[in-house]
Amino acid sequence: MDEHKELEKLMDKIFDADQLDLPYTDFTAQVLQRIEAQQKEKLTYRPLLPKWVFFGIVVLVMAFVYIVFEFTDTSMSQVDYFESIDFSSSWITENLATLNFSNSLMYGVLALGLFICIQAKLLNRSINRTGSLA
Repeated sequence: MDEHKELEKLMDKIFDADQLDLPYTDFTAQVLQRIEAQQKEKLTYRPLLPKWVFFGIVVLVMAFVYIVFEFTDTSMSQVDYFESIDFSSSWITENLATLNFSNSLMYGVLALGLFICIQAKLLNRSINRTGSLA
């Protein structure tokens, strides 16, 4: 018990001699500057898609184009669409039914629409995550 009392007295003397540390006068300003510097460092550009995903998309598109042009009938793909359009006032009602688009064109438009939808979803997710486009 006596040892505890002596230790307690010793600790009281140490704490009495030591004063409370006071922060610097511009402590808050320094802390805020450091926080702002860290936030600025976090705003670095990162692409939405990693390089390997972009590479995979390019390979898939190239394979798709190769397959479409390799296995489609070439006589169907040589249709001149401008000959069937009459640019008069009623060309829509008369000639729209005669237009025949190739499968390649339809697949291309479908793929373009799909990629636009994917990009819109990725941009939306990025904006929701970071709060801005930067």
